Amino acid sequence: MYAKCGDIDAAQRLFNLAPMKDVVMSTSVVSGLAACGRITDAKRVFDGMEEHNLVSWNAMLTGYVRSMDLTGALDLFQQMRQETKELEAVTLGSVLNVCTGLLDLRKGEELHAFAFKCGLFSYPFLMNALVRMYSKCGCLRSAEQLLLFEMRSERDRYSWNSLISGYERHSMSEAALHALREMQSEAIPSQSTFSSALAACANIFLLKHGKQIHAYIIRNGYEIDDILRSALVGMYSKCRLFDYSTRVFESGLSQDVILWNSMIFGCAYNIKGDYGLELFDEMRKQGIRPDSVTFLGALVSCSCEGHVGLGRSYFTLMTDEYSIVPRMEHYECMIELLGKHGYMVELEDFMDHMPFEPTTAMWLRIFDCCREYRNRKLGERAAQRINESNPLTPVRFVESAPDYECSDSDGVDESMPFC
Repeated sequence: MYAKCGDIDAAQRLFNLAPMKDVVMSTSVVSGLAACGRITDAKRVFDGMEEHNLVSWNAMLTGYVRSMDLTGALDLFQQMRQETKELEAVTLGSVLNVCTGLLDLRKGEELHAFAFKCGLFSYPFLMNALVRMYSKCGCLRSAEQLLLFEMRSERDRYSWNSLISGYERHSMSEAALHALREMQSEAIPSQSTFSSALAACANIFLLKHGKQIHAYIIRNGYEIDDILRSALVGMYSKCRLFDYSTRVFESGLSQDVILWNSMIFGCAYNIKGDYGLELFDEMRKQGIRPDSVTFLGALVSCSCEGHVGLGRSYFTLMTDEYSIVPRMEHYECMIELLGKHGYMVELEDFMDHMPFEPTTAMWLRIFDCCREYRNRKLGERAAQRINESNPLTPVRFVESAPDYECSDSDGVDESMPFC
């Protein structure tokens, strides 16, 4: 009773005093502790149980998943398989969702085969989990086969959404839009469906299709929530209709950081970085906590507008005030910001204090900046690092040459987020 009412401490005290602890009582405490995020305490009670039933296994497994301890969830499932043959589709579906979170395709395929062997393959919940896992892991052919041939009558909006989202995420935008058309003949699309479809339109600049989807949403009375509004802002921004994206953004101002991030990146994409920086300041004034993506957008905006000092202060603010650990993209943006605008001394100092060795793509960008601003010392250092990584495509530092001298650029990763 105490556990169900949320007073888990009282429940645990009574549990400790109980002379006999049956599986029902122990499972209740495990479930309560896990629901409160006290996974270590829950596992201690779980390990102390004389026997486990399916409910207790699922309670502990759910606790790991809720706490995002995905490795712990997989370890527990392995233990479960060793101790009992009593499994159900919901259990396997939960573990498949863990594999999806970890992008562990190999383990997901093992569970797929295990489900088939156990006769659980036909359950819709499990089938949806498999489609989602294959789609998220980029194994779209397997996801297609499951959805189009294995499920058939069991297909619903969730399975379609997983496939469409997988197509969009893995740069198969035309396939995503084709799947949306197929879906409409047998399931009602949701806001999530349209969000993925709009992102697909943005990826390949299909403004006409994006407008048609927007019109369909309005015509059929869908609520434009923050996720859908963010997708609309992103689509119009990438298709260079900045006025449209601004109107969509301003029509439903909210505290959702994803929506603000979409608009800030839209500003940078349309060479309106100053407006993006105004939005960055405004969201902080409104008490909206920026995340790592927000700061990335702010740094890109600073690079576009040449605000080097401001960009450096934002990079410091990110760690000092918001305790956000910079990702690779943030370091790439700082290299672009400093190098693009000729701050070569500051660039070298920044590189020397990075927590990792610059990537080949970073050295290539540094090399180009050194040639543009005639910094021979750093340029030769960059050339040496590039040649060490790509001995078959050597470069040589030559000041003011139109292009650095190399025979071919194949095999060199040049994917950096420049304006």
